Parts: sequence; structure tokens; C-alpha cells
Amino acid sequence: MDLPSITTTNAYDLLMSCGGNLAGSGLSFSNYGGRFTVLQTNSGNGAGSSMCERQLVSATDTYSPTVGVSPASAGYGMTSAVKSQ
Repeated sequence: MDLPSITTTNAYDLLMSCGGNLAGSGLSFSNYGGRFTVLQTNSGNGAGSSMCERQLVSATDTYSPTVGVSPASAGYGMTSAVKSQ
């Protein structure tokens, strides 16, 4: 599952990326992309599945989080940045 990319304009932003689906069967998540760290996964039984990951960046750039999903499934995702002070 390709999650939305984000371009930072501030070094030391905290990036958060989450994704999932509303399918009735549970999904397995793996192969998280880049330097993102997994925060939470939920492989739901009949209630959908979701995951979140984060990365603290040290330079302005475009970051593209990804995650492996099994079985393959369409879903939704979001990526946001929290500006450091």
C-alpha cells in the first residue's frame, strides 16, 4: 500500500502516516518503508484493519511511506507533518 507522500519545509518535523481498509477480514502489515517506525497495527476481525507509523526527519525533503499488505487490498491512507518549534 503506497501511503501519501509529504514534502517538508522544516527540518525536524514529525511525520505521521496511517492507513487501512474497511474490509471484513483482517490484514497483515509488513515491510514498512524508509525510516518509518511502526506505532500500531490492528488486524480486525470483521471490523477492518489499520496501521500507523512515524518518522522524525532532520532535513527538508519529500518522504514516501509504504507498507506491505497481505492479502492485497485497496484501502485509505493519510500522511501529515507536525512542525517542530
